[in-house]
Amino acid sequence: MAGFEALYNMRYEPAAEHFQEIIRLDPEHPAGYIYLASSIWLKHLAALRRLQSQLYNRNDSFFVKTNDTVDPDVDKQFQDLIGKGIRLAEDRVKKDKNDVVALYFLGVAKGALAGYESTVKRSFFSSLRNGSKAVELHRAVLKRDPNFTDAYLSVGMYDYVVGSLPFAVKILAFIGGHHGSKKDGLAKLEKVYKDGTFARVEAGVILVLFYDREKRLEDSLKIQKELSARYSRNPIFRSEMARTLARLGRYSQSIKLYEELLNDPVALDYMPDLIHYQYAETLFELNLWEKAYHHYMVSSGFSKAPESLITMSHLEAGKCLDALQKRELALKEYRFVLNRAEAFHSREQAQKYLKKPFVPEGQEKQP
Repeated sequence: MAGFEALYNMRYEPAAEHFQEIIRLDPEHPAGYIYLASSIWLKHLAALRRLQSQLYNRNDSFFVKTNDTVDPDVDKQFQDLIGKGIRLAEDRVKKDKNDVVALYFLGVAKGALAGYESTVKRSFFSSLRNGSKAVELHRAVLKRDPNFTDAYLSVGMYDYVVGSLPFAVKILAFIGGHHGSKKDGLAKLEKVYKDGTFARVEAGVILVLFYDREKRLEDSLKIQKELSARYSRNPIFRSEMARTLARLGRYSQSIKLYEELLNDPVALDYMPDLIHYQYAETLFELNLWEKAYHHYMVSSGFSKAPESLITMSHLEAGKCLDALQKRELALKEYRFVLNRAEAFHSREQAQKYLKKPFVPEGQEKQP
């Protein structure tokens, strides 16, 4: 579908036009409204730099409530469209409870709502409720039609997440009728990635995230390469590849890819701040403190840079300065962070390094 080709190439306006055309051709079908809502959500996530699976993904800081405000125009557009899609799907299900297409799109809408609530509104309990409803609906689809491959996406995600829970929590979940398996979850997602129609790319992106958690970096890299080749205008897949290559210790390949991104007009038009930030992370890992500091500071200077990325850039720049034994300059960076809104444990970390300088691993003073 042309709309998806445009969407995954980050051409949001053409994607929206294609989805609006679906609505025009069949205003009583839920699909156009749901996909148009999703394009608005993804465009907003791109502006917030929250499409990247590895950014800030070093701990649980993503789940900390921040002072981010929700754009009221974006929120209204998304809620109106997703609400319309849900109502149309529900009306069809009321007329025929075995309408698998309506059940599927109702599940897609609930899943999109869950994703929006967690990534934009940071309402995790509400997101959990809608996500669970999406799984329930897609299980109903598969019960009626086991060959409806796209419906395995939400079910596979659920199975993996529940299968990843600590043992005690898993027992409680099993007693409550909720059980899952990481292996089965990954198998379902792999099935969607291989044979899916509408949800194939989503399955690939989720597999990248889960493979990363499983330390299956080669498998993650394989999918990133495939997605990057198909959606060549989307620089996110290449930036994710660069980070994965660094994690695999292939630093020369990673650096080469970052340098290519910094010379790509399409990538620079969308995400110059993010490219510099992630490049700085790789240089940081190589203890190239001067270069890392330079790219962190460049990252924070772009008008497109989100507030949270600016804050984190200055925090990491302070650590580079500490590593270079430029303590007074480092202190200025940490104080700068404390004067900004909270972003991913930024104040806690700044306070920590104000009290005691950052020391690179392997250089700690022996007792």
